[in-house]
Amino acid sequence: MNFANFIHFLKCKNRNFNVIFLINNRRDGMNKQSESYRELCTEFYVLDNPHAPLDALRYYLACAAEANGSILEPMCGAGRFLIPLIEEGYDVTGFDNSPHMLEVCRNKCFEKKSIHN
Repeated sequence: MNFANFIHFLKCKNRNFNVIFLINNRRDGMNKQSESYRELCTEFYVLDNPHAPLDALRYYLACAAEANGSILEPMCGAGRFLIPLIEEGYDVTGFDNSPHMLEVCRNKCFEKKSIHN
């Protein structure tokens, strides 16, 4: 899958949140059963992985400290790394192919007062 195939784009900048649709939000061949499965997978993933592993987060924070400018996080998922980076003041743009994961990330952003001002 290349970047052109990604459906949703998540933009978190200056502690604000936007969802930008890059291409049509089509669901070719997706039925209710597969949609429910994707939602269930997202819920399970979020419950099983509520936070970024501390050692990995420290590594990404160290890399972010050396970045000159904005940070792009592909496959940002539910925001395990994206949100802590934003909370540290970094300008982060993330994208993911899962609208369910992006919805979870969006909700987490809105729950965090430090992100959603």
